[in-house]
Amino acid sequence: MQPLILVENERTEGGHYDHWQDATGERYQFPNGYRNKVIAGRRFIYYRGTRRAGGGRRIPEYFGHGVISEVFEDPNNDPNGKKQNRKWIAYVGDYTPFPRPVEFKKEGMPYEKIPKNLWGVAVREISEETYNSILSESGIPPGDAEVSIRKSADSVLPRLADCKLLVEKQVNSSVNDGVALSSRSFRRSKFSVAIGSHGESLVFDYLQKSLVADEAKTLRWNAKEGDTPGWDIEYKSGNGDLVAIEVKSTTGARFPSIEITANEWSAAARLRHNYQLVLVANAMSDEPVLEFVEDPFGLYQNGVMTADPTVFRLQLSG
Repeated sequence: MQPLILVENERTEGGHYDHWQDATGERYQFPNGYRNKVIAGRRFIYYRGTRRAGGGRRIPEYFGHGVISEVFEDPNNDPNGKKQNRKWIAYVGDYTPFPRPVEFKKEGMPYEKIPKNLWGVAVREISEETYNSILSESGIPPGDAEVSIRKSADSVLPRLADCKLLVEKQVNSSVNDGVALSSRSFRRSKFSVAIGSHGESLVFDYLQKSLVADEAKTLRWNAKEGDTPGWDIEYKSGNGDLVAIEVKSTTGARFPSIEITANEWSAAARLRHNYQLVLVANAMSDEPVLEFVEDPFGLYQNGVMTADPTVFRLQLSG
């Protein structure tokens, strides 16, 4: 099968298509018209257009590749609705973000030789030659993806985000977009650990440079030491209080939702205002961004966040 281009825009003109519930490297929601193209086992490359989160504009680019691992009908489709209005969800496997995004043109010539009006098509077929050319330009030699991701974005200082990184929950969403995703979302790319560790590194470096000297001296990267108290990083504030930092990272521009463990949630409930989620978006890019979310348990209690229990551990009773 020919590889695909999957369009995942951070923002669309007028916001008319911003409702799609995608998660970079995890799932891709798409309309019924593309059902015959988005097939399990098919390789793809991600593409995003000019409009970016926060209102800016950038050169269109390709930014990662993977394989469609599973496709199923959106469970929230209206059973009495028209077939053309159905939505589908594809789950992604073997996702690898590009060490460096690839601009849609090289030496003035676009990689995809298509009419101008087709750049807005969300799912496009490309040739093997185009697929290999984009991968080669990204810095990922064939069979060397794991090495490339570990070398990418080694020494970048993140900045604070100028917009909310957690997408608001949509009415009648096809996915639980509260603190946890549906149980299907636990199928992770084999690079998720590398992405998570890199996000923690970015936050640790940011705190080293932004905290006052006395606080910076108390910084500890718990996760790196193998310690799991319910957060990744900690430090002592000026008044001697423990501040716990739990880092959540994505290669995408925003988070459709956040997954949190029972241990982390218990710590958030116990520490309240001294517990912070730090969201890291565009984690493997040259321009990662951070958002600090203080007291997520309090936000849940006040109805600002929702929390959905989605995974249970079953054991035989003794």
